[in-house]
Amino acid sequence: MATIQPALELPAGSVATGGYFPWLDGLRVFSALSVLVFHLISVASLKLPYGYPWWWLHFGLYGLDLFFAISGAVIVLSIARTHARSPERFRRRFMLQRLARVAPLLWLTCAADLVFNRPEFWSGPQPLLTVLAHLTFVNNWFAQTHGAINGPSWSLALEMQFYLLMAWVSPWILQTRRGLGWCALAFALAWCWRLGVLSSVSAGSSPTADSDVFRYATQLPGVLDGFAGGVAAALIYRYLQARGGLRLRLRWSLGLLILALAAWVAVLEMALTHMAHYWSAMPSAVHLRSLTALAAALSVAAGLLAPAPGPWVSRALISGGQLTFGIYLWHMPVLTWMMAKAGNSTPWMTALATLGVTLLLAALSWRYIEAPCIRFVRRH
Repeated sequence: MATIQPALELPAGSVATGGYFPWLDGLRVFSALSVLVFHLISVASLKLPYGYPWWWLHFGLYGLDLFFAISGAVIVLSIARTHARSPERFRRRFMLQRLARVAPLLWLTCAADLVFNRPEFWSGPQPLLTVLAHLTFVNNWFAQTHGAINGPSWSLALEMQFYLLMAWVSPWILQTRRGLGWCALAFALAWCWRLGVLSSVSAGSSPTADSDVFRYATQLPGVLDGFAGGVAAALIYRYLQARGGLRLRLRWSLGLLILALAAWVAVLEMALTHMAHYWSAMPSAVHLRSLTALAAALSVAAGLLAPAPGPWVSRALISGGQLTFGIYLWHMPVLTWMMAKAGNSTPWMTALATLGVTLLLAALSWRYIEAPCIRFVRRH
């Protein structure tokens, strides 16, 4: 008989997904590496085959949509745990935990990017305001600060904004029916937001229209469906767990996985159809984003309901999950630096060097920065 995944307490240092769902850690590793390989293809001109399964790597930024769904699920589980331990001040504790998880490494990688890759930054336009926007997690709001330091950092601003929203609405989210109603509303709001953005920008079309649509469509309202899909998966998981029905439904995980794969194939096929005008066509800029959120939600639900792997596999997945935040934040500063120093290096040499240095920095930053910060906040 299948066993239920442990709901609490695996290794003390494991926090990436609350540390309790190894398959979600595995999804995080897959997501982080997908984004890294996508940037190796688009920035370092790494040549990889076309066709399936390689199409995923050519559209590897969909790994970020997986990250959003995983975050939605993890945050629900984290809020529920924090609320059970400290209901009077759970919002404060929750936000301190999130800040300790995100801020130290984010700010370190941004500083490294400035020092090693952007010597001209301080003589550019409004450097202090740009730094302030990154320190306060609003750098994704403005064209001049979006991607200005360590390009992927815009998505971490989204994450922190989502955490604040969840801390505010958590009393309603944790109630399953209201929570699922909120998720449905979030899907509708995200769709309407993207439609409004596309209509507004298209009305005054310009050479930067596609980048403008991307920047505005990926503000928090426009990606709420990505987060909400993970929230819904976690709410359903908690509902089944509380009513003792989880064991009977573990067999659903395979069905959910098949549905998720089918949804991702549909996403890739639609993206291929609209690749040349992804952010200027309604099917891709508006509708496809909802399908992507659904595919990510199905993937997370399959990970939550899947039978727990053996202890060795669990530890390997959890150890990999611990490195994913570092992989995501280090890879672009490292790749930018490698490209500047590449000389006559081939794309494959640059890619392997980038991967090696990124993994090393991710391991070091987990051990000496991320884990100590998390432990400190947990003790206080």
